[in-house]
Amino acid sequence: MKEIAIAWYTKEEWGKVKECAADPEVFDDAWEDWLRKAQQTERKILRKRALVVRVPVTAAALQAWCWKEGLQNSGGNRAAYALHRMERMQQG
Repeated sequence: MKEIAIAWYTKEEWGKVKECAADPEVFDDAWEDWLRKAQQTERKILRKRALVVRVPVTAAALQAWCWKEGLQNSGGNRAAYALHRMERMQQG
């Protein structure tokens, strides 16, 4: 079964990630709005017979990874980070 990584934020970390994002305008106005949309996305993925992997993301770890890779904290790079973390989690 295909696995899809989704960056998963606590309320506090979501705010921190938004504060240091290169694209803060793409973020919802409130964490609760983000959570609702993330849960909707999970349901869509599950209907397509794929497994959702919630990848806990902290702003500090994301920023460190972006800096190391020479990347900005942007939507595509946040998704790439979630995939990277999922692969690391699966390796043990």
